[in-house]
Amino acid sequence: MNLQSAPEPAALPPRLISDRRVVVSVFCSWFLLAIYGLSQEHVRSMFITAHSGVLGMLTMYTGGTLAWIALTFALFAVVDVMETRRWGRLPALLLLAVTALGLTLGITFAETWLQIHTAPPWRQIHNPDPYAAGLSFRFHDALWQAWQVAALGILLHRWNGLARDAGASAVLKKELADEQMRTLRARLEPHLLYNTLNSITELVTSDPGKAERVLVGMSELLRMMTYEGSEPLARVRDEIRFAALFLEIQALRLGDRLRVEWSLDAAAMDVQVPTFVLQPLVENAIKHGRGRAHINIRVETMRAADGLFLRVKDNGDLALDDPFAAKRSLANLRTRLQSVSASAALTLTREGGGTAAEIFLPTPPG
Repeated sequence: MNLQSAPEPAALPPRLISDRRVVVSVFCSWFLLAIYGLSQEHVRSMFITAHSGVLGMLTMYTGGTLAWIALTFALFAVVDVMETRRWGRLPALLLLAVTALGLTLGITFAETWLQIHTAPPWRQIHNPDPYAAGLSFRFHDALWQAWQVAALGILLHRWNGLARDAGASAVLKKELADEQMRTLRARLEPHLLYNTLNSITELVTSDPGKAERVLVGMSELLRMMTYEGSEPLARVRDEIRFAALFLEIQALRLGDRLRVEWSLDAAAMDVQVPTFVLQPLVENAIKHGRGRAHINIRVETMRAADGLFLRVKDNGDLALDDPFAAKRSLANLRTRLQSVSASAALTLTREGGGTAAEIFLPTPPG
Protein backbone atom coordinates (compact mmCIF):
# COMPACT_ATOMS: atom_id res chain seq x y z
CA MET A 1 0.00 0.00 0.00
CA ASN A 2 1.39 3.37 -1.03
CA LEU A 3 1.36 5.97 1.69
CA GLN A 4 1.40 9.54 0.48
CA SER A 5 2.27 12.41 2.76
CA ALA A 6 -0.49 14.91 3.33
CA PRO A 7 -0.15 18.11 1.30
CA GLU A 8 1.29 21.04 3.17
CA PRO A 9 -1.28 23.68 4.08
CA ALA A 10 -1.16 26.92 2.14
CA ALA A 11 0.80 29.66 3.84
CA LEU A 12 -1.45 32.02 5.78
CA PRO A 13 -1.33 35.74 5.04
CA PRO A 14 0.90 37.69 7.45
CA ARG A 15 -0.99 39.03 10.49
CA LEU A 16 -1.07 42.80 10.90
CA ILE A 17 -1.16 42.79 14.70
CA SER A 18 2.03 40.72 14.86
CA ASP A 19 3.91 42.87 12.32
CA ARG A 20 6.34 45.06 14.24
CA ARG A 21 6.38 47.72 11.52
CA VAL A 22 2.59 48.02 11.63
CA VAL A 23 2.53 48.23 15.44
CA VAL A 24 5.17 50.97 15.54
CA SER A 25 3.46 52.88 12.71
CA VAL A 26 0.10 52.79 14.51
CA PHE A 27 1.54 54.15 17.77
CA CYS A 28 3.58 56.85 16.03
CA SER A 29 0.72 57.99 13.77
CA TRP A 30 -1.84 58.36 16.55
CA PHE A 31 0.53 60.13 18.93
CA LEU A 32 1.66 62.54 16.21
CA LEU A 33 -1.99 63.36 15.54
CA ALA A 34 -2.50 63.85 19.29
CA ILE A 35 0.47 66.21 19.54
CA TYR A 36 -0.83 68.21 16.58
CA GLY A 37 -4.33 68.45 18.08
CA LEU A 38 -2.99 69.35 21.53
CA SER A 39 -0.84 72.14 20.10
CA GLN A 40 -3.88 73.61 18.34
CA GLU A 41 -5.89 73.43 21.57
CA HIS A 42 -3.10 75.18 23.47
CA VAL A 43 -2.92 78.03 20.95
CA ARG A 44 -6.71 78.39 21.01
CA SER A 45 -6.75 78.49 24.81
CA MET A 46 -4.33 81.41 24.85
CA PHE A 47 -7.01 83.60 23.27
CA ILE A 48 -9.68 82.48 25.75
CA THR A 49 -8.01 82.39 29.15
CA ALA A 50 -4.61 82.85 30.68
CA HIS A 51 -4.98 79.46 32.29
CA SER A 52 -4.58 77.11 29.41
CA GLY A 53 -5.44 73.91 31.32
CA VAL A 54 -2.57 72.03 29.69
CA LEU A 55 -2.64 69.15 32.16
CA GLY A 56 -6.34 68.50 31.66
CA MET A 57 -6.04 68.70 27.87
CA LEU A 58 -3.00 66.43 27.95
CA THR A 59 -4.97 63.86 29.96
CA MET A 60 -7.92 64.08 27.60
CA TYR A 61 -5.84 63.71 24.44
CA THR A 62 -3.67 60.93 25.86
CA GLY A 63 -6.72 58.93 26.90
CA GLY A 64 -8.41 59.49 23.55
CA THR A 65 -5.26 58.50 21.66
CA LEU A 66 -4.87 55.27 23.62
CA ALA A 67 -8.53 54.48 22.94
CA TRP A 68 -8.05 54.98 19.19
CA ILE A 69 -4.90 52.84 19.25
CA ALA A 70 -6.90 50.07 20.91
CA LEU A 71 -9.66 50.47 18.31
CA THR A 72 -7.11 50.31 15.49
CA PHE A 73 -5.61 47.05 16.72
CA ALA A 74 -9.08 45.60 17.32
CA LEU A 75 -10.14 46.38 13.75
CA PHE A 76 -6.84 45.06 12.40
CA ALA A 77 -7.43 41.84 14.34
CA VAL A 78 -10.86 41.51 12.71
CA VAL A 79 -9.26 42.09 9.30
CA ASP A 80 -6.71 39.37 10.10
CA VAL A 81 -9.53 36.94 10.87
CA MET A 82 -11.42 37.91 7.71
CA GLU A 83 -8.40 37.51 5.42
CA THR A 84 -7.12 34.34 7.09
CA ARG A 85 -10.40 32.46 7.01
CA ARG A 86 -11.37 33.67 3.52
CA TRP A 87 -14.98 34.33 4.40
CA GLY A 88 -17.53 35.48 1.85
CA ARG A 89 -17.75 39.19 1.17
CA LEU A 90 -21.12 39.75 2.90
CA PRO A 91 -20.29 37.94 6.21
CA ALA A 92 -16.92 39.68 6.35
CA LEU A 93 -18.44 43.13 5.82
CA LEU A 94 -21.14 42.45 8.42
CA LEU A 95 -18.53 41.40 10.98
CA LEU A 96 -16.43 44.46 10.23
CA ALA A 97 -19.46 46.79 10.37
CA VAL A 98 -20.70 45.44 13.70
CA THR A 99 -17.19 45.63 15.19
CA ALA A 100 -16.62 49.17 13.91
CA LEU A 101 -20.02 50.32 15.20
CA GLY A 102 -19.50 48.84 18.66
CA LEU A 103 -15.98 50.19 19.00
CA THR A 104 -17.04 53.62 17.76
CA LEU A 105 -19.76 53.81 20.42
CA GLY A 106 -17.18 52.87 23.04
CA ILE A 107 -14.72 55.47 21.77
CA THR A 108 -17.42 58.16 21.74
CA PHE A 109 -18.44 57.52 25.35
CA ALA A 110 -14.79 57.31 26.44
CA GLU A 111 -13.89 60.64 24.85
CA THR A 112 -17.04 62.26 26.27
CA TRP A 113 -16.21 60.97 29.77
CA LEU A 114 -12.65 62.32 29.45
CA GLN A 115 -13.93 65.71 28.35
CA ILE A 116 -16.38 65.88 31.27
CA HIS A 117 -13.86 64.89 33.94
CA THR A 118 -10.50 66.20 32.71
CA ALA A 119 -11.04 69.10 30.29
CA PRO A 120 -10.63 72.71 31.48
CA PRO A 121 -13.82 74.76 31.96
CA TRP A 122 -13.72 76.35 28.51
CA ARG A 123 -13.75 72.83 26.93
CA GLN A 124 -16.57 71.43 29.07
CA ILE A 125 -19.88 70.29 27.55
CA HIS A 126 -22.59 72.66 28.74
CA ASN A 127 -25.63 70.47 28.29
CA PRO A 128 -28.08 68.82 30.73
CA ASP A 129 -27.26 65.44 29.15
CA PRO A 130 -23.54 65.65 28.24
CA TYR A 131 -23.31 62.04 27.08
CA ALA A 132 -26.16 62.48 24.60
CA ALA A 133 -24.59 65.72 23.40
CA GLY A 134 -21.17 64.09 23.08
CA LEU A 135 -22.64 61.15 21.18
CA SER A 136 -24.49 63.48 18.82
CA PHE A 137 -21.40 65.63 18.29
CA ARG A 138 -18.74 62.93 17.93
CA PHE A 139 -20.34 59.71 16.69
CA HIS A 140 -20.53 60.33 12.94
CA ASP A 141 -16.95 61.61 12.69
CA ALA A 142 -15.69 58.75 14.85
CA LEU A 143 -17.54 56.15 12.78
CA TRP A 144 -16.11 57.57 9.56
CA GLN A 145 -12.63 57.53 11.09
CA ALA A 146 -13.11 53.90 12.21
CA TRP A 147 -14.06 52.89 8.67
CA GLN A 148 -10.92 54.58 7.38
CA VAL A 149 -8.87 52.57 9.86
CA ALA A 150 -10.58 49.34 8.72
CA ALA A 151 -9.97 50.19 5.05
CA LEU A 152 -6.32 50.88 5.83
CA GLY A 153 -6.07 47.50 7.57
CA ILE A 154 -7.48 45.71 4.53
CA LEU A 155 -5.08 47.54 2.20
CA LEU A 156 -2.09 46.74 4.43
CA HIS A 157 -3.12 43.09 4.64
CA ARG A 158 -3.46 42.79 0.87
CA TRP A 159 -0.14 44.60 0.36
CA ASN A 160 1.63 42.23 2.74
CA GLY A 161 0.02 39.30 0.94
CA LEU A 162 1.26 40.55 -2.43
CA ALA A 163 4.77 41.01 -1.04
CA ARG A 164 4.68 37.49 0.41
CA ASP A 165 3.44 36.03 -2.88
CA ALA A 166 6.14 37.86 -4.81
CA GLY A 167 8.81 36.46 -2.48
CA ALA A 168 7.36 32.95 -2.75
CA SER A 169 7.23 33.26 -6.54
CA ALA A 170 10.90 34.24 -6.66
CA VAL A 171 11.82 31.25 -4.48
CA LEU A 172 9.78 28.90 -6.67
CA LYS A 173 11.43 30.25 -9.84
CA LYS A 174 14.87 29.67 -8.35
CA GLU A 175 13.92 26.16 -7.25
CA LEU A 176 12.55 25.45 -10.74
CA ALA A 177 15.75 26.68 -12.37
CA ASP A 178 17.83 24.54 -10.00
CA GLU A 179 15.66 21.51 -10.73
CA GLN A 180 16.00 22.09 -14.48
CA MET A 181 19.77 22.24 -14.07
CA ARG A 182 19.83 19.00 -12.08
CA THR A 183 17.63 17.34 -14.71
CA LEU A 184 19.90 18.59 -17.49
CA ARG A 185 23.01 17.25 -15.79
CA ALA A 186 21.28 13.94 -15.08
CA ARG A 187 20.53 13.61 -18.79
CA LEU A 188 23.80 15.01 -20.07
CA GLU A 189 26.22 12.88 -18.06
CA PRO A 190 24.85 9.42 -19.07
CA HIS A 191 24.43 10.67 -22.64
CA LEU A 192 28.06 11.78 -22.91
CA LEU A 193 29.29 8.67 -21.16
CA TYR A 194 27.35 6.42 -23.53
CA ASN A 195 28.62 8.14 -26.68
CA THR A 196 32.19 8.37 -25.42
CA LEU A 197 32.32 4.75 -24.30
CA ASN A 198 31.13 3.72 -27.76
CA SER A 199 33.97 5.75 -29.25
CA ILE A 200 36.49 4.17 -26.89
CA THR A 201 35.21 0.71 -27.82
CA GLU A 202 35.89 1.48 -31.47
CA LEU A 203 39.35 2.92 -30.78
CA VAL A 204 40.67 0.57 -28.13
CA THR A 205 41.78 -2.04 -30.67
CA SER A 206 42.50 0.18 -33.66
CA ASP A 207 44.26 3.06 -31.87
CA PRO A 208 44.85 2.54 -28.12
CA GLY A 209 46.62 5.92 -27.85
CA LYS A 210 43.56 7.76 -29.08
CA ALA A 211 41.36 5.73 -26.76
CA GLU A 212 43.51 6.83 -23.84
CA ARG A 213 43.28 10.51 -24.87
CA VAL A 214 39.51 10.19 -25.17
CA LEU A 215 39.38 8.83 -21.61
CA VAL A 216 41.51 11.72 -20.33
CA GLY A 217 39.31 14.25 -22.14
CA MET A 218 36.16 12.62 -20.83
CA SER A 219 37.52 12.74 -17.30
CA GLU A 220 38.15 16.48 -17.63
CA LEU A 221 34.70 16.99 -19.15
CA LEU A 222 33.01 15.22 -16.24
CA ARG A 223 35.12 17.20 -13.77
CA MET A 224 33.94 20.46 -15.33
CA MET A 225 30.33 19.28 -15.25
CA THR A 226 30.60 18.28 -11.60
CA TYR A 227 32.52 21.20 -10.11
CA GLU A 228 32.03 24.08 -12.55
CA GLY A 229 28.58 23.29 -13.91
CA SER A 230 26.67 23.26 -10.64
CA GLU A 231 25.64 26.92 -10.96
CA PRO A 232 22.73 28.01 -13.17
CA LEU A 233 24.86 30.67 -14.88
CA ALA A 234 28.34 30.61 -16.37
CA ARG A 235 30.58 32.98 -18.31
CA VAL A 236 30.74 32.67 -22.08
CA ARG A 237 34.45 31.82 -21.84
CA ASP A 238 33.61 28.81 -19.64
CA GLU A 239 30.95 27.67 -22.12
CA ILE A 240 33.50 27.99 -24.93
CA ARG A 241 36.02 25.93 -22.95
CA PHE A 242 33.45 23.21 -22.26
CA ALA A 243 32.31 23.07 -25.90
CA ALA A 244 35.92 23.05 -27.12
CA LEU A 245 36.78 20.10 -24.89
CA PHE A 246 33.70 18.26 -26.14
CA LEU A 247 34.77 18.92 -29.74
CA GLU A 248 38.32 17.73 -28.99
CA ILE A 249 36.91 14.41 -27.81
CA GLN A 250 34.78 14.15 -30.94
CA ALA A 251 37.80 15.01 -33.11
CA LEU A 252 39.68 12.04 -31.65
CA ARG A 253 36.84 9.85 -32.85
CA LEU A 254 36.10 11.54 -36.18
CA GLY A 255 39.65 12.48 -37.13
CA ASP A 256 40.04 14.77 -40.14
CA ARG A 257 36.31 14.60 -40.88
CA LEU A 258 35.64 17.24 -38.21
CA ARG A 259 36.71 20.80 -38.94
CA VAL A 260 35.98 23.58 -36.45
CA GLU A 261 36.34 27.36 -36.83
CA TRP A 262 36.05 29.86 -34.00
CA SER A 263 35.05 33.52 -34.27
CA LEU A 264 34.99 34.87 -30.73
CA ASP A 265 34.18 38.41 -29.64
CA ALA A 266 36.42 39.40 -26.71
CA ALA A 267 33.68 41.70 -25.39
CA ALA A 268 31.38 38.70 -24.97
CA MET A 269 33.67 36.47 -22.94
CA ASP A 270 32.55 37.56 -19.47
CA VAL A 271 28.82 37.79 -20.16
CA GLN A 272 26.74 35.46 -17.96
CA VAL A 273 24.66 32.85 -19.79
CA PRO A 274 22.76 29.73 -18.68
CA THR A 275 25.11 26.82 -18.07
CA PHE A 276 25.53 24.25 -20.88
CA VAL A 277 23.89 26.30 -23.66
CA LEU A 278 26.64 25.91 -26.26
CA GLN A 279 27.45 22.19 -26.01
CA PRO A 280 23.99 21.00 -27.21
CA LEU A 281 24.35 23.19 -30.32
CA VAL A 282 27.74 21.80 -31.31
CA GLU A 283 26.57 18.25 -30.58
CA ASN A 284 23.55 18.73 -32.85
CA ALA A 285 25.84 20.22 -35.51
CA ILE A 286 27.85 16.99 -35.51
CA LYS A 287 24.64 14.98 -35.85
CA HIS A 288 23.52 17.09 -38.82
CA GLY A 289 26.70 16.23 -40.75
CA ARG A 290 26.81 12.57 -39.81
CA GLY A 291 26.34 11.37 -43.40
CA ARG A 292 28.86 13.76 -44.97
CA ALA A 293 32.50 13.21 -45.75
CA HIS A 294 33.43 16.30 -43.75
CA ILE A 295 31.65 18.01 -40.88
CA ASN A 296 32.33 21.74 -40.92
CA ILE A 297 31.36 23.69 -37.81
CA ARG A 298 31.75 27.39 -37.15
CA VAL A 299 31.20 28.76 -33.63
CA GLU A 300 30.63 32.51 -33.26
CA THR A 301 30.04 34.83 -30.32
CA MET A 302 29.11 38.49 -30.66
CA ARG A 303 28.28 41.17 -28.09
CA ALA A 304 25.85 43.69 -29.61
CA ALA A 305 24.19 46.79 -28.22
CA ASP A 306 20.97 44.95 -27.46
CA GLY A 307 22.39 41.63 -26.29
CA LEU A 308 24.56 38.60 -26.85
CA PHE A 309 24.54 36.25 -29.85
CA LEU A 310 25.87 32.68 -29.75
CA ARG A 311 25.84 31.05 -33.17
CA VAL A 312 26.78 27.55 -34.39
CA LYS A 313 26.73 26.94 -38.14
CA ASP A 314 27.33 23.59 -39.83
CA ASN A 315 27.17 22.08 -43.31
CA GLY A 316 24.67 19.39 -42.35
CA ASP A 317 20.99 18.88 -43.01
CA LEU A 318 18.17 19.44 -40.54
CA ALA A 319 14.46 19.19 -41.10
CA LEU A 320 13.25 22.25 -39.22
CA ASP A 321 10.04 20.48 -38.29
CA ASP A 322 11.90 17.41 -36.99
CA PRO A 323 9.95 16.45 -33.81
CA PHE A 324 12.96 14.69 -32.32
CA ALA A 325 15.10 17.82 -32.43
CA ALA A 326 12.25 19.96 -31.14
CA LYS A 327 11.34 17.76 -28.20
CA ARG A 328 14.73 16.83 -26.85
CA SER A 329 17.82 18.90 -26.17
CA LEU A 330 16.80 22.00 -28.12
CA ALA A 331 13.35 22.11 -26.51
CA ASN A 332 14.99 21.85 -23.09
CA LEU A 333 17.42 24.60 -24.06
CA ARG A 334 14.59 26.90 -25.18
CA THR A 335 12.85 26.39 -21.84
CA ARG A 336 15.98 27.31 -19.89
CA LEU A 337 16.58 30.39 -22.03
CA GLN A 338 13.02 31.58 -21.42
CA SER A 339 13.48 31.12 -17.67
CA VAL A 340 16.34 33.62 -17.82
CA SER A 341 14.58 36.19 -20.00
CA ALA A 342 11.33 36.33 -21.92
CA SER A 343 13.26 38.03 -24.75
CA ALA A 344 15.78 35.20 -25.05
CA ALA A 345 15.44 33.10 -28.20
CA LEU A 346 16.82 30.05 -30.00
CA THR A 347 16.33 30.00 -33.77
CA LEU A 348 17.20 27.38 -36.40
CA THR A 349 17.60 28.37 -40.04
CA ARG A 350 18.90 26.84 -43.25
CA GLU A 351 21.87 28.82 -44.43
CA GLY A 352 24.39 28.27 -47.24
CA GLY A 353 23.67 24.59 -47.67
CA GLY A 354 23.76 23.93 -43.95
CA THR A 355 22.06 24.73 -40.67
CA ALA A 356 22.58 27.70 -38.34
CA ALA A 357 21.49 27.64 -34.70
CA GLU A 358 21.52 31.02 -32.97
CA ILE A 359 20.92 31.99 -29.36
CA PHE A 360 20.04 35.56 -28.44
CA LEU A 361 20.23 36.74 -24.84
CA PRO A 362 19.48 40.36 -23.89
CA THR A 363 22.18 41.78 -21.65
CA PRO A 364 22.22 44.86 -19.44
CA PRO A 365 24.28 47.80 -20.68
CA GLY A 366 27.84 48.19 -19.54
